[in-house]
Parts: sequence; structure tokens; C-alpha cells
Amino acid sequence: MMKISTRTHACLDIATVAFAIAFPRLLGASKPFTRAATILALGKLGYALVTRHELGVAKMLPMKTHLALDAAGGVMMGALPFVQRRRENAAVTACALGMGLMDMAVAPLTDSQSKPRVDEVHVVTPTDTMTATGAGDAASEPKIAKENRLPTASLLDSSKVVWGMFMPNVAKGAIIRRPRVVAMSEKLGVDTAAVKMMQQLRRKYGNGPLMLKVPFRNQAVLLDPDHVRRVLDESPEPFATASTEKQAALAHLEPHGVLISHGPARRLRRELNDQVLESKSPIHHMAGAFLPIVDDEIGRLLNHVKQSGGELRWDDYIDAIFAIVRRVIFGNGARDDRRITDLAAWLRADANWAFAKPRRTDLRDELHGRIRAYLDKAEPNSLCAYMATKVRSDEQKPEGQIPQWLFAFDAAAMASFRALALLATHPQHLDEVRQETTGGAVTDRPMRPLLRAAMLEALRLWPTTPMILRQTTRQTEWDNGIMPARTGVLLFAPFFHRDDERLPFANTFHPNLWIEDDANVCGFPPREWPFVPFSGGTAHCPAQNLVLLLTSGVLAGLIDNHTVRLRDPHRLPPGKLPGTLDSFTLRFEIGGIRSRSGATPSAAALAS
Repeated sequence: MMKISTRTHACLDIATVAFAIAFPRLLGASKPFTRAATILALGKLGYALVTRHELGVAKMLPMKTHLALDAAGGVMMGALPFVQRRRENAAVTACALGMGLMDMAVAPLTDSQSKPRVDEVHVVTPTDTMTATGAGDAASEPKIAKENRLPTASLLDSSKVVWGMFMPNVAKGAIIRRPRVVAMSEKLGVDTAAVKMMQQLRRKYGNGPLMLKVPFRNQAVLLDPDHVRRVLDESPEPFATASTEKQAALAHLEPHGVLISHGPARRLRRELNDQVLESKSPIHHMAGAFLPIVDDEIGRLLNHVKQSGGELRWDDYIDAIFAIVRRVIFGNGARDDRRITDLAAWLRADANWAFAKPRRTDLRDELHGRIRAYLDKAEPNSLCAYMATKVRSDEQKPEGQIPQWLFAFDAAAMASFRALALLATHPQHLDEVRQETTGGAVTDRPMRPLLRAAMLEALRLWPTTPMILRQTTRQTEWDNGIMPARTGVLLFAPFFHRDDERLPFANTFHPNLWIEDDANVCGFPPREWPFVPFSGGTAHCPAQNLVLLLTSGVLAGLIDNHTVRLRDPHRLPPGKLPGTLDSFTLRFEIGGIRSRSGATPSAAALAS
């Protein structure tokens, strides 16, 4: 790979500093942005003059530390337009992102004398690097000989992955979506472009896993279905769910959550989630209490829609969903406790910034305190009451598990709204679904396989967790090489869900995919191909069946004896569905709404 000297790097630093000071003024950036960019640029210049090997007065730091700090400066510059209160114009944002990319791209090109030659390294087996607990120590792990390394993407191709797939999904919001960025992503077709890019990488490098050249860490992407199954089936050891990025993000919200736990603590917390959410049961044993809540809240929503001229909008829909969620998790007394879901949303917005934003422990403590109060109250026929009977260790941290449930149901709301859009633009499937919506949500078939299939298909087409992350705890052997310990492993779900080179139905609505093998499908995808709407393997989402139970009930209430029309049907051409769908701007016309009481279900009904 081409290298540049440290002197050339220093000259590039000076040039980019001058540009960073000039471009905000030339492009009409806000004063706070201009001031912050100038301070960052001057700080970078001073750092370069003082510490750079060729230009500095002292060799103060190792070269690798210099390069890491350079890349960190690039991240800060690229993030600058997004941390200001006032949103900058597109030209300013593009320049800042471009400068950040340059800093991150130049750092790996700089010729560092601290790197060992290939002939100085040797090969050992993974077992030689295991500690007594079975996890590899990355600091002491031996180097891997060149001939035993996994294929590695070029710097250009690695940059394409970072800026064509990873960064757009981070920009959309990994923990809570940013509506403006999601809308822009749909217009630009960024997810479709990302799938095409991944197909090109597979043609160029083979089935992988493919290592990337990125600063700070080892990173691999998966390109083969068999590798996806292996990583998911062998989680959390040696493919830990508690990746560095995930820990940095979710610690804002749930520092003791199962997703960022490992070892014995994770086993205890996962056991609690599985028991309370009944992950292996298609129908939760409390469905008789939960489905009347769904029926009641959808009745209230439809009454509001009727009064609003028959239009169903996202804001009204998500309010109804979270009213259901609060009642199901905490009890009927929490229906109007919007503070608890607002706290979770604010902390999730912080979590989008991961390392880059300080943790607001006051808000996190308030959220967990409210959850503990509901656990102590244990209102009958709520998940909190059920959880109270299952806790057997303080290490399970029950109040630390529930924030993830709130997180999951936000994603479920997006998926079900998209499923409604799919049904509205595919009349034949809508007619088939209506055959299973007759009768009440409780007295009729709660399984509702066709509606569940529509939900799963919406999640296949537009996965709410597009990037599934794992991190190796030790070296792992593959057919074509060895993956080092502490390597981040990225599974880009849209690539496998929408791979039109291998899936003839990739970009069409095909709900029968989920029921053709089993008329009583429980929601788990077929094994032949890695469709992972709820992740998969041993770390699959424990709320999967509960989510499908509640959202299928929601969809049943919305389409039962009502006409449903999408305001902008051109957004979903049946033969070629878009790679991104902005759920926040979907609008529906609901006709034939009958007035409903919207009364809270009786205690007898809830206890049935």
C-alpha cells in the first residue's frame, strides 16, 4: 500500500487547518460553528508544530499515538455540524465531513517506523492465546503471519464501507432515529447503494470474512450466509454481544443491560429476559390481559383519527403504541406516565453519540428509579409484576433490563407502520389478512400468522437493526485465515435481506416467505438464508414473539372493517420497493371508522 512521509502528513495538516479556518466563513456557517472549527483547527496546528517528528521541537509521543490523535481530530471535525443546536447548511456539513474523512484516511497511510516486518511475526494456534477464563488477552496475543491472515480490503474499499454503509447508518441514529436524516436517506437511496457496494466487495474479495483498514481497531465485515450463522450461533463466546461501540452507546441508558453484559452476569440477565418475555412461546401466557389493552388503545386512536378527518399520522400512532407499552410493562396506572418514555428517548438520543457525549447520570438515575417504583408496586397483569416473581439475584438488575424493552418497542412501532404501508399498497395481501381479523382481538386467533408474516416481511425489507455487532474474545479460525482477538464483526442485515443477486424476491413484498413451511409459524426465519429481523442464534431478541403478538393485534385493529389507503403510494412501487422507507412521513387515510368507547378494559377482562 502507498505510504506518505510524516513530513508530507504535517504539510497536509497545515493546509487542512487553513481550509478549516476559511471554509465556515466562505460558506456562511453559524458563528458557533465557525468559532468551534477555528479552535479545533488552531489546536490541531499547535499540536502538529509541537509534537510532529519532522517539524516539532521534541519527540513527545509514539508515532502510533500521533496517528490515533489525528484520526480522533477527524472524527471531531466530521461530528461538528451535528452537535450544534443550529443545523448547518449542506455545503458546510459536507466540507466538515470531507475534512474528517481526510484526517481518518491519511493516518493509516503515514509511514510509521514502529510497525514490525512480516518476517518478524509468527503463528500460534488460538488455544495458545486463551486465558484461564477462556478469553483472549489482546495485549499479549501473538501476531498473525501474513499468509494466515484473512483477506483485507484496500484503503479505498475500506473507506467505501465506512462512508457508504457504516456512517450513513450511524447518522440515521443507531439507538434512536433522526427523522431528518432518515428522510434524506430515503431520497438518496443510501441503503440500496450500500447493498450494491457490499455485492461488489463479495465479487472482488470472495466470501470473506473481509478485514477492513480502519484506525484504532481490527474490523471485519461478513459476506457469506454460513459465516453469519456461525457468528450468531457462537455468541456470546467467542463472538461477544458486548462490543466496544455497543457498550459506549448503551451505557447512557442501560449500563447493566443484557446486550452489553458478558460472562456470568450476562447469563443471569438473559435468563431473566427469556423467562419474563417468554421468548420460546409464540403466545405469551398473559396475552389475555395484553390484547384487550391493544384493542382499547387502538379504539382510542381510531376515534382520534375520525375526529382529525380520517388521517393517521406517525405522531398519533407512536403515542398509541407507547400507551400500550406502558400499560403492558408497568400496568394500567402507567398509561399517562409519558415522563418515563420521554426519559428513555432523551437518553437514547445521547446514546447515538456513544463516546462523544457525556453521560447524563441524573436522567438515567431518574429513569431507573421510576422503573424500580413500578417493580415494587407490581401492578397485577403487568410484566413488572411477572418479573418480580422471577428475580433470583441482585446481579440480574431487573430495572436495568426494562430500558431495552422500551427501545425494542420503538423499533416495533416503525416496523408495524411500514407493514401497514405494505398492506395498503398490496390489496391482494390486505384482503387475505382481513380474513383473520374478524372478531375481537382476544376471542379470535391471537397467533394471526398472516399479520405476523407481514410484520416480519417489513423487518426483512427495512430492518430496524441494520448493523448487528459482535466482538471476538479470542483468535478465531476460518477457512481462509485467522481473525485476531478483539476484532469487531459487522453483519449488515440489508445486504443479506435485499441481495438481489441471490434472492429473486429481494425487493418485493413476499410475506409467504415466512409461512410457507409452517402454517403456525412462530416468527423464526428459515435456516437456509440469514434473514435476521430480530437478530438470531443464541442472542436473538427475547421479545420477538411478544412484539409480534402485540403489533399483529395493532394491525388487526386498524384494518378490521376499515379502508386503509397510503397517501403517497408511489413511494412503494410493488415490483421494486425502496431500500429505505421513512416511517415518520407516512400518512394513511382510514375510512369507515365506527365510534368506539375507548374505555379502559374492566378488571375482569384483564384477568381473563
